[in-house]
Amino acid sequence: MQKKILLAAILVILSGAVWYYYDIMQENSAPTTVVVSSVSVPDLDFLFAVMKDKGFAKNNNIELRLVLSNPGEAERKLAYREAGIDVAVFNPIALVRANEAKNIQLRAFAPLFDTFHSILVKKDSAYQTLADLKGKKLAIRPQESAAYNATAIAMRVAGLDIQKDFRITFTDIPGSIGLLNTGDVDATLVPTSATVNLLASGKFRSIEKLDENWHSIANAQMPFIDFAAHKDWLEANKKVAYRFRKMFLESAEYIRDNPDVINEYKDMLGIKNDEGLRLMKERLPLLYPTSWNDSAHTILLQKAADLKFIKSVPGEYYFE
Repeated sequence: MQKKILLAAILVILSGAVWYYYDIMQENSAPTTVVVSSVSVPDLDFLFAVMKDKGFAKNNNIELRLVLSNPGEAERKLAYREAGIDVAVFNPIALVRANEAKNIQLRAFAPLFDTFHSILVKKDSAYQTLADLKGKKLAIRPQESAAYNATAIAMRVAGLDIQKDFRITFTDIPGSIGLLNTGDVDATLVPTSATVNLLASGKFRSIEKLDENWHSIANAQMPFIDFAAHKDWLEANKKVAYRFRKMFLESAEYIRDNPDVINEYKDMLGIKNDEGLRLMKERLPLLYPTSWNDSAHTILLQKAADLKFIKSVPGEYYFE
């Protein structure tokens, strides 16, 4: 018995020594360049800036090289392995659809954004609830976008059909804001940083029942965007993928614990006044998950399959 205990202790010590040696070698080796297909929106620009400026990329021996495109193009470049892309920002539903349509094996291996459905209306409008907006004009991103899919599913959970219950205008983020400002639409949905700045202007307010309805079935926020790569790249780069995910999670935790870091990036985030700064510190850190939520992803994909957004829930979705 004592021999077994001694042997176990030796194995633990040796294991620790191996990992310590690996860490030392990692620190002394050249950083691994990871080419990321991404989009330029303030919420994401801020995150990558924190990763680099606060040393999280360096500490994990990662050199980030960003290739910027519009959302659909960013996903397509990874799917077709263009421009030396290793990793891309990818919506979970779009990822499953890409695998089905193109017979490829993309895998999400780290979280990036959760969904916060802030439906914005003018401050002086009569709309107080989501039901009040039935039959009204809603501006949203194009039908193939992550924003549309997430909103459409959340609407169905809330008992509404985005196509049947609203008059939809498909446009980009600036277009959505412009149409709401001029009154050409009654409501819109935009990313967190844009939502904060519109609320801080004092001209708009939000109706957020979608989050409440989704949280009631999932007990978590809806996963919105993940980091994804081809399965064969992940299998060939397990340690790199581990360090990449660790880099993100450390950055997300840092932002949660230090919301005052937002002060340094006010221009990047479009903050115009003290109220905008206060709301940004309150809302933006919650956008970045601090762990992978397997249950939340499973619930999302099951609901997407039930509602025919995807054919079925994939047997293998994420990489560990």
